[in-house]
Amino acid sequence: MQKELIKFYLKRHMLILVGLLLALGFVGYGYKFMNDAAAGRVKQDEAFETVKSRREKISNPDNNIKIDAANIGKIQNEVNDLDRLIVESGTVIRAGVEHQAMAGNDFTTHMVSVIKQLNRAAEEQQVNLPRDPGSKSDVQFPYYFTFFEVITKENGVSEDKVAELQVQLEDVETIINILLRSRVQSIELIQRNRVTTEDASATRPNDYLDDRKKYTNSVAVVRPYRIKFHCLSGGIAKSLSGFASEELFYVVRKFEVKQAGANSASSGGMGGMGGMGGMGGMGEGGLEGAPGGGEGGGFGAGAALGGGAGGGGAQAA
Repeated sequence: MQKELIKFYLKRHMLILVGLLLALGFVGYGYKFMNDAAAGRVKQDEAFETVKSRREKISNPDNNIKIDAANIGKIQNEVNDLDRLIVESGTVIRAGVEHQAMAGNDFTTHMVSVIKQLNRAAEEQQVNLPRDPGSKSDVQFPYYFTFFEVITKENGVSEDKVAELQVQLEDVETIINILLRSRVQSIELIQRNRVTTEDASATRPNDYLDDRKKYTNSVAVVRPYRIKFHCLSGGIAKSLSGFASEELFYVVRKFEVKQAGANSASSGGMGGMGGMGGMGGMGEGGLEGAPGGGEGGGFGAGAALGGGAGGGGAQAA
């Protein structure tokens, strides 16, 4: 009888009991949530105070470290200048400086003048040059700097070849002047790509570079050259510094140095700089310049990126 009475009351007050249990659960969860929230607030307050303390420490003039609007402005100006330099440099490299091609007769006169000046400068600097054979032309020089066939041509230079020859002449003039300023003892060889019909039929292989050709990359026209010269040890550094300081971007793809008396090495492709030679060593290197941004482009401040020709080994003095 007692059990049935208990069951009756339990069934009668079931909803009340369930409600009480749920209410106790909500109260317990709410208490835990409030404690967690209070703990989180304390943690955030501590973190804020730590950051605030660091900021005040940095801003404290006694520490000689202070961040203010003026300093931020200076840094931003430097960033802006750097961004502008990157953009403008890219424009200069791609654009180049274009020169107007000369007329055929004018270019021949100009070429004779340049070759004459280079011979005179080499004589004044007491730099020995190779000797070319005598010419039937009235114009004769000890060395024609690879332009013997062009200068001694009876009918002058074809108009369609002037632009390329003009760029090559400026490159050769720059290269020779760098070597003369570097106080080399002698210039043994300089080679360029063939341009004219006379170049193609010439039987003077020492004037021409045939194993590397001119090519155009995404930046500019790249023209290869190969040079060989005899110098003291200091001339090596001076010549490389001279090429590096030029406004036209030269890339030395291979530079081999041999001591005087060493056997000559065969020509090679792309490579690094060889071991330093002793006094009186002879160096031979390959390099390229890329004047202007296109065919017959200019040579100078707007000159673009160049690649390099493989340089041969050095020979005994």
